[in-house]
Amino acid sequence: MPKTPRKKVLDSTPMPWGEHKGIPMGKVDPNYLLWLFRQPWVRDWPDLHEYLVENQEALLLEDAEADAADGQQGEFTSYEDYMRHGQ
Repeated sequence: MPKTPRKKVLDSTPMPWGEHKGIPMGKVDPNYLLWLFRQPWVRDWPDLHEYLVENQEALLLEDAEADAADGQQGEFTSYEDYMRHGQ
């Protein structure tokens, strides 16, 4: 039996659920998306997980830039640092 075709999640794709439901993925708070990326159950949503994997470095950069604009120091300075502390 053929698999159901997957839909590519884009920045314009609405978040499917949660407090950010309906907001385009590219406008969802990067902190939330980074948190989501660390959740083991997100792999049950392969299209969303693929989006997070593809955008992980951009999310970290956006989060760091937002922290800098707020005069705060970010928790993570690189993807490797994020993975070391986030797992």
